[in-house]
Amino acid sequence: MSLAGVCIVLGVGMGLAESAGAAPSPCDALVGAWEYIPPSLPGSAIVSKQANGKYLIVWIGTAPDKSSATAGSWEGACEGSKVRWRVVYATDTSSVGKERVVDWQMTGDTMQYWFLTPEGQRGDAGAVRRLK
Repeated sequence: MSLAGVCIVLGVGMGLAESAGAAPSPCDALVGAWEYIPPSLPGSAIVSKQANGKYLIVWIGTAPDKSSATAGSWEGACEGSKVRWRVVYATDTSSVGKERVVDWQMTGDTMQYWFLTPEGQRGDAGAVRRLK
């Protein structure tokens, strides 16, 4: 598995996937290890559900020519088929504290996702495949 690509969606968490006391949510389908696939740049991510019911994503990637690497962790709250992510850590420190809303759609072990514009329209897209 190669680590690469500046994308979004999923990450590594310190919580348990089945956190005690947290109600089931449609976003529970996001929990797991993922590999970014086209149209995303190469990379990997892990998503976990925390005991407070929020989701944590940690991702890492490199540019296609392997000239640079990026990483980040985001904490998110589920809103139906959307997740409102808050940037906790990023190699681009100017994005820390900012929010990103992502809409997603699962087909088997593949998920497509879209960053939403401020108007709520689908913008930049990406995709990931669940690692087994």
